[in-house]
Amino acid sequence: MSRSDAAAGRPGDSSGAGGSSFSALVERAIAFAIRAHEGQERKGQPGVPYVVHPIHVGLLLARHGLRPPVVAAGILHDVMEDGEATFEQLERAFDREVASIVAEVSEEKARPWEERKQRTIDAIATMSDGARAVTAADKVHNLADLARLLAARGDAVWKLFRRGRGPTLDYYRRVQDELARHFRHPLTDELARALAAVERHGG
Repeated sequence: MSRSDAAAGRPGDSSGAGGSSFSALVERAIAFAIRAHEGQERKGQPGVPYVVHPIHVGLLLARHGLRPPVVAAGILHDVMEDGEATFEQLERAFDREVASIVAEVSEEKARPWEERKQRTIDAIATMSDGARAVTAADKVHNLADLARLLAARGDAVWKLFRRGRGPTLDYYRRVQDELARHFRHPLTDELARALAAVERHGG
């Protein structure tokens, strides 16, 4: 079993107590995320609650057999960055592993876009495999959502992004390259396919 298998989990890991598909930890994470993202909407999709995204990230992680703490962290991955949750709150409500993964993948929104994205790219080399899995699942869903919007609306969708098409796609390519180097996992392969789908829309 590779390092990525052992640290992040592979299909066959139990997803709840006694091998049950139910996880109280994941259920608590969903409830916490719903509260933390209350009133937020998905970019460019009026009426779509923002929490749809982190829940879908959690579904991707569960589908790939990740352990419940990693799935929970995926569901919670934006509650520090886009909400008001703190590390201490997450540690109390969940555990240190969940809180640590969320902290690893959270950006400091006060920093310039280019600096934030470069820090994310640089961090992949040293972050935990749980954080790498969450990073990959986050990008997979973002890109799948983007491909769907591009198919429906065309290039006007790029106006939703601060830096437009070129820098945005370059960021995703660099993230995928770093994950391919440091995280040999089917989620990384899925990210490559999601990126290719966006690029087929003229990216």
